[in-house]
Amino acid sequence: MATKDQNPSAFSLSVALLVLAVGWRQCASSAASVLPMAVFQAAGPATTDTLLEYRSTLSELYAATFCFRFRIRQSRSLNTIVSYALSDEGDEINLSVNYIDRSFVFLCCQDWVELELKLSVGLREWMSFCFAVELKERRWTLVKNGETWTGRIRGEAADAQPIRAGGNLVIGQDQDSLGAGFNEFESLSGWLVDLAIYDQVLTAAQMVDFTTCKEITPSVAPVVDFSNIKRDFEVRNVDLDSIGKYKTCESDRNFNLIFPELRVFEDGRLLCHIVGGRLSVPRSAEENVELFNKSLPIQEYCGDGYAETLWLGVTGDVPQQEWHHYATRDPLKYSKFGPDSDFGMPIVRPDTCVAFRGSNDTAEEDFGVWVPSDCDLEMCPVCHFDQVGLIRMRGLCKESEFDRDYFLTHDQGSLSFTGVLYSEIVKNPPSPEKSSSDFGFWTLTRFDKPQVTAVLHMTSPTHYPLGLNTWHVDNDVCGKSTVQLMMTSCKDGQFSCRDGTCIVIQQRCDLEADCPDGTDEVDCDFHSMPKDYDSHSPPSRPDRTQPIQVKLFITILSMRGVDLSNFGFTCEIEVRLQWTDDRLRFHHLNFAETLNILDGNSMPWVPKLEFLGDGDTTSTVVERRRAVRVRRFSKKPLPDNDEYMFEGERSGSENPLVLVRKLTVTTSCQFDLEAFPFDTQTCGLGVLLSGITKEYVIIVPDGKGVNFVGQRKLLEYFLSSEKMVQRDEGNYSGQAVEIKLRNMATFYITSTYVPTFIIVIIATLSSSSLSELQREGHGGLDGAAGGGDVLLAGERLHSAHGLPQAG
Repeated sequence: MATKDQNPSAFSLSVALLVLAVGWRQCASSAASVLPMAVFQAAGPATTDTLLEYRSTLSELYAATFCFRFRIRQSRSLNTIVSYALSDEGDEINLSVNYIDRSFVFLCCQDWVELELKLSVGLREWMSFCFAVELKERRWTLVKNGETWTGRIRGEAADAQPIRAGGNLVIGQDQDSLGAGFNEFESLSGWLVDLAIYDQVLTAAQMVDFTTCKEITPSVAPVVDFSNIKRDFEVRNVDLDSIGKYKTCESDRNFNLIFPELRVFEDGRLLCHIVGGRLSVPRSAEENVELFNKSLPIQEYCGDGYAETLWLGVTGDVPQQEWHHYATRDPLKYSKFGPDSDFGMPIVRPDTCVAFRGSNDTAEEDFGVWVPSDCDLEMCPVCHFDQVGLIRMRGLCKESEFDRDYFLTHDQGSLSFTGVLYSEIVKNPPSPEKSSSDFGFWTLTRFDKPQVTAVLHMTSPTHYPLGLNTWHVDNDVCGKSTVQLMMTSCKDGQFSCRDGTCIVIQQRCDLEADCPDGTDEVDCDFHSMPKDYDSHSPPSRPDRTQPIQVKLFITILSMRGVDLSNFGFTCEIEVRLQWTDDRLRFHHLNFAETLNILDGNSMPWVPKLEFLGDGDTTSTVVERRRAVRVRRFSKKPLPDNDEYMFEGERSGSENPLVLVRKLTVTTSCQFDLEAFPFDTQTCGLGVLLSGITKEYVIIVPDGKGVNFVGQRKLLEYFLSSEKMVQRDEGNYSGQAVEIKLRNMATFYITSTYVPTFIIVIIATLSSSSLSELQREGHGGLDGAAGGGDVLLAGERLHSAHGLPQAG
């Protein structure tokens, strides 16, 4: 492993001044915009004892507007913002956001108003809402981050019910009865600011102003707000804080996370990819300072005694002599190389990466400086995320009590994986008496059921619960003590390698290793069958009155020969059958059908064929090649089933099986030779489905059903046309290929009749000459004449061998 070299720095720019400048700018822009903030359930399990209870009550309202900004820390089944109850009605007002269903929920007025509006809801991102309702006019308006929805309330104006006075107003819990009936899974875990309830309907423009962080004009006084939370609310287990308004209004949802373990550059790059991010590259002096501040708490783990602590996503281009982003290859618009490295120039080696000085154990002017470094050095990777991304856990049974989706957090001072609803994965250090093989372990727990746990023992200091790992489970309902689980950030259209890397699904089982660990070419079984699958029986008919259709297409590759004497012909054909089997499920199908080949012992049902000649005579068939493939038709996979280890499952009802057979077939043909050699013959090759009657399965042509791609001009005949026709036999379905053969009479004229005619003439002339000689007394030539007769007879016999015999 390469070692680091310390370089003394003389860089004069003071980071302290930059920090001061950045801080001044933020304070100047937000001095008058610091908002009181309520923090609900900042850590730990969902509970029913975290709430704000309003010390007063509401008056009767026929119109109201509710505005607030909030950020979900960990979702509940229902994230309740406002709950207002009376003695006879628990949901006089219920205003909630549902992350799971991605919806905004408003219930009101003795069940007269029940709205559930679909919209995008994010985790760990600030969202601003305003909701206005006019009960007499039966109208409502919702605005989220400047986007507006409007609608009408069902019913008649005469049926309008008001929001009644005298109830109990609670923030952060859902009341099922007056001041009680709380459910921890309908509570709020997150940050809430700028809550305001108005006794009138704000205009759409005012609500847009609020949700885009502008001042509402003209200003309107709310009846309930967060201006003085302690005075107006009874605070129960809620942390009170403050936040700059600009922080709640930032449109950027990106953030950085530092992994506090030493890795070479390539391993750091791969880790960021696996968790759904990429190595960070500061784009401005402000971002550089923020990264420096973030790096200070972990410098003891990353510096290894040196000032360079972090890997940045920057690599050098030697020919162009410029630094660029390692992933996009774009030249940098901002950098902070110091004079001790000649400001990053020249770039000498192509394997030069960039380290970040994230330690304060150096000169102040070196804070946050970038240093060209050997890519084989070990530092901590800092990963950049455009937004909170989910990491899915695959392999749990359907009834498992653990979360399926997690996101990376740094809530407790160390990296952990927080479940969307109620689980968490945290890292535990090795025991004090650790052995050389004890690197600690990861624990998966459910907050509200601490007895339900799973443990993953680390195999190295850098082992994260990403990719495929073996977990030891206690008290989950799946019934297994050891289970393999896959944690992956891969999206639709991607395949999860066993190490957690994502590749495009088309690269799965394409005969080339694309995963770093090569696992995209392992376990390439494209199909799965239920345990009770019977490969001897066809799929069930969806409609009992209609048989299953098997599409048939025959490609005639060549006609090997026409044998008139034996009344038959031989051809090379490719038979293609296509059908669907809804009992099957397919995995990681490629668009290239030839890559989706099924093999192995567990093969699905395949139609059996019998090939017949004219008169239903049996044909001789020699199989040269055979393959069962899957043809990908469906644009989208089935809804993701995280019980399966890998994603991208597709239905057998939408993606047909294809049987391809290359055959040499010798079959009979009832030649009609009366007009020979000026004849035209029609021969048929029958294909019969055997073993099952046409009540259940039939063969139908795929398109025109047949195509000829060989040489049509044969030695004696010309193949003029081919077509497919239905030819059933009793209760069995079948098709037949009919081919027309037109005799090329010129062949016989030029190859048989003309030579024979010439020989006859020669023989006749020879005979005449011999007779003349004999009359002149040359009797010794009789042997020669006899030889001419034998030659003629032999030629006639030879010429007649391939010809039809006269009756």
